[in-house]
Amino acid sequence: MPRPFRTRAQAIAAVLAIAGTTGAWTTLDTNAAPARETWGTAGPLKLGTARYPVPAAAKFVATTGNDKNDGSRQKPWRTLGHAVKTAKSGATIVVRGGIYHEYVQVYGKRLTIQNQPGEAVWFDGTVPVTGWVAQRVEHEDGGTRTVWRRDGWTTRFDNTDPTAGGGDDWHMVGEQNPVANWPDQMFVNGQQQVQVESLDKVKSGTFFVDYKTSRLYVGYDPAGRDVRAATLAEALYVNKAHGTTVRGLGFRRYATPLKRMGAVKGYADNLLFENNVFADTAVAGLSITGSGITVRHNSFLRNGQLGLHGHRAGGASIVGNLASGNNWESFMMAPVSGGIKITTSVGMNVTGNRADRNRGPGIWLDESVADTTVSGNLAYANAGHGIHYEISARGLIVGNVAADNKGHGIYVNEASDVRIWHNNALRNARSQIDVVDGGRQTSDPDMPWNVSGVEVRNNVLAGPAPLLSVQDLTGRRTAPKMASLNGNLYYRTSGSDLLRWVDSSARLRVLADVPTARERARQEAAGDEANGAPRYSDSASLLPAPTGLRGLPVPAVVAELMGWRTGEKHPVGVPASSLQ
Repeated sequence: MPRPFRTRAQAIAAVLAIAGTTGAWTTLDTNAAPARETWGTAGPLKLGTARYPVPAAAKFVATTGNDKNDGSRQKPWRTLGHAVKTAKSGATIVVRGGIYHEYVQVYGKRLTIQNQPGEAVWFDGTVPVTGWVAQRVEHEDGGTRTVWRRDGWTTRFDNTDPTAGGGDDWHMVGEQNPVANWPDQMFVNGQQQVQVESLDKVKSGTFFVDYKTSRLYVGYDPAGRDVRAATLAEALYVNKAHGTTVRGLGFRRYATPLKRMGAVKGYADNLLFENNVFADTAVAGLSITGSGITVRHNSFLRNGQLGLHGHRAGGASIVGNLASGNNWESFMMAPVSGGIKITTSVGMNVTGNRADRNRGPGIWLDESVADTTVSGNLAYANAGHGIHYEISARGLIVGNVAADNKGHGIYVNEASDVRIWHNNALRNARSQIDVVDGGRQTSDPDMPWNVSGVEVRNNVLAGPAPLLSVQDLTGRRTAPKMASLNGNLYYRTSGSDLLRWVDSSARLRVLADVPTARERARQEAAGDEANGAPRYSDSASLLPAPTGLRGLPVPAVVAELMGWRTGEKHPVGVPASSLQ
């Protein structure tokens, strides 16, 4: 079994162990999570390799079972749904290897649901589809082509878009995919097909569902291929079943409607989701609401909108997960998309996760998140920001690597009292660290949604200019009232500016170098800069080689996270020495 991290340094080491992964996210294997050895002592297990103890009184489910049996190892039940209804609170249900086509609800009783040691279990929302007929149709390009039709397809899913008609900043479906909210799912030889909105758009790799005529169309010739389509919307709903554990299972290919949030939902307190795989679902793989929930060492792969969704998940522990290739359906990046997004939650621990190649932000904490630690994570090659902390308060962002994202590396937006220490923000397309205030605010002094008290210390920044930006878009406050900068190391290309420091009173806009920042803005007394790109200490190009610059003494909260002693000085950023 993977072990929890003893320190955040272990978390950093774990995610960087696979930082050199190459290739498009679409090539990720649907049927497997990353192998254990790629994560060292933590991270998701490959599906089917988890080996949890089996209590003597455990009940069993198997594809060869019968729901009329007694649920023993020798006479297992056939369905998890029957097992959940029959088992007493506190029971362990062991699911034998195989594929199960079910939607299961766990209500009001505490259960442990796990795989048989060493066996791969998939809960799959699709069924095989046969009976195809070739048909020539006019295509939108003006020609004709052959598609394949399945008559009598009566499966229907709710395709309501609850955000339809919202303003520019609040709608989930856009021109990039106008049917993103249609949850229908189809797979040909295991490859997810793209849904289109009309028959004349069908071509290889796409499909169309005509609800009016009860017909299903696909662009590939189905002959000799495994063609499957979703008939189930959800996989598992854990509701008021406080203390339930779900571990070692796979959930894939469910056609979850947008307003239903996730294929698997954990809406109870003190839940544990561990070493599961959530893949190829229509919206979110897993949605959580409740206090004290732990989401540990899971894989979230190619889900339609989000890998992990959370709301009102106070005290959640989100540790050692992989979120890759999510927002496959190309929903609008705002207001919801990406690898992990959690809102309105206090006291969370988001540690040692890898979020890569998501069509949206990697890790996004939004709307009154507070007293939350974000440490030891890798946010890599996402289409949005790497780490996004928005309209929130009291965040501790320590020891993360945010690299090669298309947005900002670390983005603090309308949030107060955020401490940003010892991170690497590298090669992101926009600012490496961006602190910005806007028009949103509340009357709650504990959660004002205004930027103040942001500390930026001992970070390494490299990439396009400006490397660091602090500004108030409303002009209400000056940059010094929003943030303070010190001990950071800036790598800049020749001729580029270092900082955007918008101070309306002094009319400062851009600071070209560290000496100017000291003289004109009274910032970066202990900071430094270097020209060009940094040298790197590993093949993954995410750990800059030691520069000789040691940062400011670390406060106790940072020292604890990094495995150091309070008051010590360490090389800036995420130094390789901290990972030993």
